[in-house]
Amino acid sequence: MRIATAITTEPSPDRALAEIAPALTRTLGGAPSMVFGVLNAGRDPQRTLDAVRATWPGVPFMFHTSCNGLLTDQGFADDPHALACLAVRDPDGRYGVASAEKGVQPRAATRATLERALARTGAPFAQPALVWTSGGPGDEESMLAAIDETLGGRVPVFGGSSADDAVAGNWFQLTPDGTTHDGVAMAVLAPSTPLTTAFLSGYAPSGPHGRVTRVEGRTVWAIDDRPAVEVYEAWTGLSLTHVDVLAATSLQPLGRPVGRIEDVRTFALSHPAAVVEGGGLQLFTEVTAGEEIYAMRGSTDSLVERAARVAEAVSVHGDLEGALFTYCAGCRLTVGERMPEVARGIQRVLDGRPFLGQFTFGEQGCLTVGRNQHANLMISAVGFRRLR
Repeated sequence: MRIATAITTEPSPDRALAEIAPALTRTLGGAPSMVFGVLNAGRDPQRTLDAVRATWPGVPFMFHTSCNGLLTDQGFADDPHALACLAVRDPDGRYGVASAEKGVQPRAATRATLERALARTGAPFAQPALVWTSGGPGDEESMLAAIDETLGGRVPVFGGSSADDAVAGNWFQLTPDGTTHDGVAMAVLAPSTPLTTAFLSGYAPSGPHGRVTRVEGRTVWAIDDRPAVEVYEAWTGLSLTHVDVLAATSLQPLGRPVGRIEDVRTFALSHPAAVVEGGGLQLFTEVTAGEEIYAMRGSTDSLVERAARVAEAVSVHGDLEGALFTYCAGCRLTVGERMPEVARGIQRVLDGRPFLGQFTFGEQGCLTVGRNQHANLMISAVGFRRLR
């Protein structure tokens, strides 16, 4: 297996791909077996898709949009025309990609998309090593449920929800199937070498906790039979009146305990999105009645430092060939001008190895063995190992 990355800020899709494709081929020593791409939502989706198809005919690829920049082993890039690729050359591996609009039945659309991706690996009944996902924000829990039903809950699912720069709905996904906007896209990975994964947050419980007693979808109406907004404000000391709720709560989300890693309790984070008239708190994840819910707290320092910790987690065997990173867009915006520090932390740990990172509106990963999870304000990594 060989992995290479390349980045361009050339505005023209044709010239951008003509610039980076030869560099990738030279480093790989031949044509890629799979191409991952991250780009800004300001690019023209159809022109970019046409350029990618023309550049790599017959090669599985999956591109998706990121919020205010991207990461590579060359550093943090926030140019509005930035487009980066991570290409894998793995003749002995199997890769399949598919996508579709979610429509009114996202669970059924996900299942059908996954089945097409599996068929395109050439071994539709073989269990893959991992499913890499992207899609329009919303319905992530349905997507994960459909994948787990199809694969028996035995395959880790990683990736993130596509994003744009202003939560304006301009995100999109590109695969050989075409362009989707409110879509579901996935790559089925069965590489010839092992994968390592990590899915972490930079937050810890701050003390207060309770139980969800009334909820509808992603809106929590009551915690311990009290209005959810009232409880959240009491726990955090924040006032959510006349503020940008997303920005105000990015360092004080809510957390749901989902298991333990050794003796450490693990939490899936939920980022408050809006206050709903009547005392409800709308989240970017679903919760269920009866779940425990905790006040969580983080800091800008912890958000900067945790990227390197995730890189260490996937580099534990010391034989990493390259990696994909997913970093929450809310954390990226909170970190702001310190994003180059985040990139340098990953660069230091990976010691020159290629990587590609995206900023997403929701993160998917496996927090505990056998439990794929949609969460917010998280960072994850998928590492491709080389054979010794």
